[in-house]
Amino acid sequence: MALKALELIDPYVLAVQAYDDHDQKKTMYFISECDGKFAKWGWNLWGIVLSDEKNFDSAIENYKKAINLDPKFASAYFNLGIALTIKTSPDYDGAIESFKKAIDCDPNDASAYNNLGVALIRNSAPDYDGAIKSFKKAIDLDPNHAHAYESLGDALTNKPAPDYEGAIENYGKAMRINPEDSDANSRLENAISEEGLPRDAAAKFMQTIKSEPNDWVGHYIFGLLEIKAGDTKSGISELRRADRLRPGNQFIQAALHEDSK
Repeated sequence: MALKALELIDPYVLAVQAYDDHDQKKTMYFISECDGKFAKWGWNLWGIVLSDEKNFDSAIENYKKAINLDPKFASAYFNLGIALTIKTSPDYDGAIESFKKAIDCDPNDASAYNNLGVALIRNSAPDYDGAIKSFKKAIDLDPNHAHAYESLGDALTNKPAPDYEGAIENYGKAMRINPEDSDANSRLENAISEEGLPRDAAAKFMQTIKSEPNDWVGHYIFGLLEIKAGDTKSGISELRRADRLRPGNQFIQAALHEDSK
């Protein structure tokens, strides 16, 4: 009786609730109830379930069924692009097309722009200019999109004429949003270690901390740059300032430990 009463509610809502509760049996039951106007949502969620199981080929077919029911279904195009990107043999051309269609359906989807940029870089013929433009659009739409800053940093680092200074700046922005982002910190350190980094790069970050003296990331980056330039005393001083502003941060602590030896 209780289950029959629940069927009077939007079955997709119930399917999502069951999915969030990690109840696969109920999830699949309510997905099976998603007919009529709910059918496209059912196929889309079923694709997500299959993707979680790493059954990407079947997930892709379900996303396509959702799109056949609604050719302007932004979520299904987005999920299709993700599946095409992460399956065993990625189809980046297909993913690029899917993310572009997701954007056509929802021009304000920052994540679609970010993932489009990633696919453009990973494609067999990387389009760094297109990817950088896409990452910047994602950031314009969502200034707190840490992954977009990180992705932009990667693109600036790996393009044919690397912009390490710009990459460092963007990794730093990702860390301001997520101070414990180990990927952003690792890539930041790698960019700072590059031989192609201009010797006067520290000057830009010196200006940053002059205009924003309480910016812990600015002091952290400036400290690392000073140490790379050979001024260990100044670098450690900056790292200590960063530590006072962001006590207990694992990356600052690690840098202080390493460079105080």
